[in-house]
Amino acid sequence: MAQLNITLTQEEILLLMSQDREGAFKKLLQESLNQIMQAESTEQLTLHSELLSKNYELY
Repeated sequence: MAQLNITLTQEEILLLMSQDREGAFKKLLQESLNQIMQAESTEQLTLHSELLSKNYELY
């Protein structure tokens, strides 16, 4: 199972402690998942680019 470390800003902490906890949690979860997907996308694109450049070197 993957482990995630999340850093919260003061604003995010205050939102989670406010009356609209559900909305704040949804926003936090959405932002976290978006960051994870962006990092995975960047990693895949980098690997793809490296593979392409190695294939060009073979020719």
